[in-house]
Amino acid sequence: MLELIDKGQTSTEHPHPLLFVHGAFQGAWSWDVHLLDFFAERGFRVLALSLRGHGSSPADKPLRLCSISDFVDDVSSIASTLAPQPIPIGHSMGGFVVQKYLETNDTPAGVLLASGLLIFLVSLLFHASEMADIYGVLGPGVVGGKPVPGYTEEEDVPPDSRTETYAALRLHGGELVSRVGSSVDELADVLVRAVLPIAVAAVLSSAAVAVIAVISPAAAAVLAGSLLLAGVFAPWLAARAAKATEVAAVEHHSARDTAAMLALEHAPELRVGGRLDDVIAESTRQQHVWGGAADRAAAPAAFAAAVPTLALGASVFGALIAGISLAPLVAPTTLAILMLLPLSAFEATAALPAAATQLTRARIAIRRLVELTEPNPTRRQRPVVSPFEIRPGDRLAVIGPSGCGKTTLLMAVASDREAPDRDAGFFAEDAHLFDTTVRDNLLVARGDATDAELSSALARVGLQPWLDGLPKGLSTVLQGGAAAVSAGQRRRLLLARALVSSFPIVLLDEPTEHLDASDGERILTDLLTPGALFPANRAVVVATHHLPDGISCQVLSLRPGEYSRQT
Repeated sequence: MLELIDKGQTSTEHPHPLLFVHGAFQGAWSWDVHLLDFFAERGFRVLALSLRGHGSSPADKPLRLCSISDFVDDVSSIASTLAPQPIPIGHSMGGFVVQKYLETNDTPAGVLLASGLLIFLVSLLFHASEMADIYGVLGPGVVGGKPVPGYTEEEDVPPDSRTETYAALRLHGGELVSRVGSSVDELADVLVRAVLPIAVAAVLSSAAVAVIAVISPAAAAVLAGSLLLAGVFAPWLAARAAKATEVAAVEHHSARDTAAMLALEHAPELRVGGRLDDVIAESTRQQHVWGGAADRAAAPAAFAAAVPTLALGASVFGALIAGISLAPLVAPTTLAILMLLPLSAFEATAALPAAATQLTRARIAIRRLVELTEPNPTRRQRPVVSPFEIRPGDRLAVIGPSGCGKTTLLMAVASDREAPDRDAGFFAEDAHLFDTTVRDNLLVARGDATDAELSSALARVGLQPWLDGLPKGLSTVLQGGAAAVSAGQRRRLLLARALVSSFPIVLLDEPTEHLDASDGERILTDLLTPGALFPANRAVVVATHHLPDGISCQVLSLRPGEYSRQT
């Protein structure tokens, strides 16, 4: 039985239900935050389903093996129960599912929001297994300080494979930006810059050779050979150059971006330490090194650019010789076709070196994204941990030295409790603050929270004076996200986000980091005291390096590879 959220009733003005289809890594819940109530209040019947393997919808096979056709069947199974026919609305991958659904079903309308054709296209161009691994980069994971709802690990996946899905989370911001940002850009251009030019050139070249063969088989042979040079050999050279350039970029690009991001993120600290100029100089040096390596690697591309011109000249020369011999035997218009048709054929092949370059870069981008899920022995790996049992009302402190697995343990608990109830929320130490209002930054945890609840949460974490000083209160925009607040204010905001949430089990990673000692101890005491910051019926687990004196709660002491629980 697929998970289905159904709200509102049809009306005379709006007789057709609206059926919302979510994108990848989401579920029916993503529509329920704002849109479903909005349309229901305006006279629509609105339904949002969770596709199989998403949200609370079961799947008869691992999610990575589910196809677009399976998701289309899910939409059809819901739509077939509705009368009159619903209007499907799809976002991202859901948009592509709706497209395929519309091919075989009559509906009054369809709505596509950022429709995900690219996902299907790339799955055709590249190995399906690699695409499945890319999905694994993002789930199960953490978004905005909370587990992504609706994604459970399949029973046939080894427990320690969970470590691989967190590999991307442990890269430096500069390297992650370099890998993900540039790779997505390369994939976005595949259809227009690679697939279509190749298809057009293949069709036009074949047609040109066939027409010329009717007039002069010898000229057709010369044209075919020239087209092979321009359409196969030149793109092969261009692809080699592109691969060599990307290899050079992998070697030098991440180092440059890491240095640049280090300067951007930690400029005040580096300036105080007298190292900001050195970090900027290192970023500049890495840029020059990368530029030189890229120039050397791209040398074959120059020859690839010249080959089509040489091939065109050879083809025209062959057509000229054939035309001279055929002049007494054929009409002038036939000679004109013999001379001019090869020119039009080469217009299509002129774009193929660039298309081959784009296709090569896209393949490399796929591999670069896949590498994010593969364990790297040169990097520190997360310790392997097993989730522990936690009951309503528990107060548990997880303590231990850095690197012993506190954060990993909390993430494992959150992942373990995703199914079926998703009753645990993990709030990371470095969770993101968005470049939007204070209100929206808190509503990430619970979309229906009132302004009074948000203000109360801020006051309880010690941010009431800060809130009173904001020009527009909760509507004040945090320009630059975390850059708009101090480290201590950021920690308090993230803690307020946890207070606003409705999770029965709250998992907090270093909630008092960057706070002064007295405030940190007070907040930590309140967190671990039932009824203080959190109601007594909610369980709270805190990962920290130390505990204040006098706290009475359960303690989980971690050592690398083991832990012991005590009261």
